[in-house]
Amino acid sequence: MKLHLSKYLLLSLCIGGFSTNQIKAQSNDFGNIPYQNPLNIPIQLAANFGEIRTNHYHMGLDIRTQQRENLPVVSVADGYISRVYISPYGYGNMLMVTHPNGYTTLYGHLNSYMPDLAAYVTGKQYKDKSWQQDFTLPPSAFPVKKGQQIALSGNTGGSQGPHVHFEVRDTKTGMHYNPMLKGFTVPDNIPPNIQAFYWYDKRYSAYQSGPNTIGILGGNGQYKAKTVLKVGTPLIGFGLRAEDKTSNSPFYFGIYKAQLIADGKQIFQFTLNDFDNEQSRYVNAGIDYKRKMSGGGNIQYLYKLPGNQLNIFGGTVNNGILSLSDTNVHHIIVNVFDAEGHETNLNLEVQFDPEMHTDENIVTSDKMIEPNRPGRFSTPHADFIYSEKAFYDILPFQMKEAASTNTAQLSSTIQVESGLIPIHDFYTIGVAFNNGVPDNFKQNSLLKLLSKNAVYYAKGQISGNRLIGKFNRLGNVSIVLDTIAPKIIPINFKNQTVISSNSQLRFRVTDNYGELDSVEGFVDGDWLLFVQRSNTFTYKVDDHFPMGEHLLKIRVKDLAGNVKEETYSIIRK
Repeated sequence: MKLHLSKYLLLSLCIGGFSTNQIKAQSNDFGNIPYQNPLNIPIQLAANFGEIRTNHYHMGLDIRTQQRENLPVVSVADGYISRVYISPYGYGNMLMVTHPNGYTTLYGHLNSYMPDLAAYVTGKQYKDKSWQQDFTLPPSAFPVKKGQQIALSGNTGGSQGPHVHFEVRDTKTGMHYNPMLKGFTVPDNIPPNIQAFYWYDKRYSAYQSGPNTIGILGGNGQYKAKTVLKVGTPLIGFGLRAEDKTSNSPFYFGIYKAQLIADGKQIFQFTLNDFDNEQSRYVNAGIDYKRKMSGGGNIQYLYKLPGNQLNIFGGTVNNGILSLSDTNVHHIIVNVFDAEGHETNLNLEVQFDPEMHTDENIVTSDKMIEPNRPGRFSTPHADFIYSEKAFYDILPFQMKEAASTNTAQLSSTIQVESGLIPIHDFYTIGVAFNNGVPDNFKQNSLLKLLSKNAVYYAKGQISGNRLIGKFNRLGNVSIVLDTIAPKIIPINFKNQTVISSNSQLRFRVTDNYGELDSVEGFVDGDWLLFVQRSNTFTYKVDDHFPMGEHLLKIRVKDLAGNVKEETYSIIRK
């Protein structure tokens, strides 16, 4: 069975669209906003807006802090602190400032907040008995002026090094805007660099046809193909690996815009002006996901997959897929831009040679998934249910099951495609327990997903003889038994430890499956504020720990519901 994509192409494969000059005239159509630098040091970037990350586009700027923490972070304009978010993941300690011009700015990976806000947050954490927070504030609570210090920089959450993550959003819609189009600039006189260029056989699905390398020469903004590209297919799409640099940073960044011009007419363009949160995961529809997950880097498609709902495309004809059926030589120009307007060009010629025509050896299946349509597949012991957004292209779906001899596994292993195939949102999967599994084992069970050497767990819900849960990656799913409670490992205290007002209490938690539901600390039954960093928890002694000898209790529950408690006698002097 050969899977061709003609049903997703327009019947007329003519080439037309905007000219290059028209596109240039339309770019940067944003008014600058009088913001100031959020740090009192020159802006030097570690990452830019639209950079490709795992399962998302980078939605702001990562501003370097000279490899230091606790630098003053200031509000870039008048406004009020409108939201506070605290998590061991993602933004870490974050706050947002809403401005009167309809924009809101975000500051992430902070170490601490300005004193009056910090006191308010601590009070709310004790009231809620939760270190993690996500709440909004009214305009009257914490008004701020342009240049006023609002926090200290840090390395919290998912940060891999000291920096400030900065965003500009639309206050009403939450849309993330490219800050480089909103008045923020960095020294930059370097055009983007095209690292590699590829073509794809678009008779087939993106999940069936891999990249073919095109040899290119050049640099400093000008590239060309080594020879005329001759292909054995009448339908092709292009892809590229490209990067950008600024003049004052050693880091490499994502590109802002790319155009594909065929015989003088534009047939494809993407421009990274803005995203909303729900769109960002469509990054997986804009790249060769299989190549990325196999360690081959980020190849960005210069064509649009049928299920890609991003708003970044303009002047696109036939989704950017080029028809070569006339066997003529076609002249191709690829233009790549950064947000400062620097341009890089690649020129090549391409021709379909019928004598080279072959059909690829592709995987087939009697279970066909089409983009933009929901569906369901089943095996004797599992059900897989997905939404209309789940898949970006036609997929010959593979779903199999195999028995397991692992005593800790309570089900067959269900192969749900492969971790090399992206899925846009959460799907529902129900897996049957093996015959004879006792009810108490079922209550301590988890759904386990092995996806491209990474492991994920979900608690799931028991329905009859099935455990039902949700994942947003594909791979091998099974039910595992977890009856082992987490371990609590004190780092700097033990029974009869003496502390003072400057002391800290730290402990680490480990779990056989690595998934925790809750971690709490109490003194004589009253909740204490422990701060999480990875699997380490720290309490800075405050007025909530009385003088004298008291009982510290730590309680940890894992995802399967196993609970571990430890108590220690601690003396405060």
